Amino acid sequence: GEDAFVNCQFVTSIDFSNITIIENGAFQGTAITHADFSKVASLGDMVCAGCISLSSVMLPSSLTRIPNMMFYKCVSLKEITIPELVTEIGNEAFMGAGLTTVTIPARVRTLGGVSFAGCENLMAVYLPTSLRTIGEYAFDGDTELKNINWYDSEAYEDGADKSGVRHRNVSSRAAAIDLTYHLTTMGSGAFSRTGLTYIYIPSTVEKEGLSIGDNCFGGTAIARVDVDATDIPSLDTFGFDE
Repeated sequence: GEDAFVNCQFVTSIDFSNITIIENGAFQGTAITHADFSKVASLGDMVCAGCISLSSVMLPSSLTRIPNMMFYKCVSLKEITIPELVTEIGNEAFMGAGLTTVTIPARVRTLGGVSFAGCENLMAVYLPTSLRTIGEYAFDGDTELKNINWYDSEAYEDGADKSGVRHRNVSSRAAAIDLTYHLTTMGSGAFSRTGLTYIYIPSTVEKEGLSIGDNCFGGTAIARVDVDATDIPSLDTFGFDE
């Protein structure tokens, strides 16, 4: 049930093989080190929040959304494979986790607010070109984050004008972020206090318009912005405030 084992520090391992539904906060604050959810049909919010010893996770292949605060402050979780059917990362899903790199699957359209904020060891992120929304403060405070790498996910793009996708390889350019035209919203503080130093905005963003929230890149060391787009109607003038 909900909050079934919350803060039970004596719980170090659990056999999930016969469990199909896990409700909100069920194992929050326990001392589990491994979680195999591969046979679980439904996961609630905050299931593993505050599990500071959790270092290994297997998620169900049928999962379509990473729940809110699922791995909140799981500081020992260095890596995770997000299932390919996932379309949304919930709010605070990985906030304060120990991730060093993360690849967002091709079908994901939305990164929730504060979803990867406070991940102090996060150095590189791989995002699909079909991503549309990056929520408020999604990567806020990720001071080691110097690379945002976009990969071509056109096979999963909904009715996209594939001929219009211009994908620049930024993997070899340090501290770069490359904005594709499918991206329509970057929330307030989305990349604030990160290690980014360069941004490229291609002309193709004007196909749908790009809204950049206030203080989106605040507190960064961004020294160069290349803009090919002639019209970004919703660009907030405070996007680069410190």
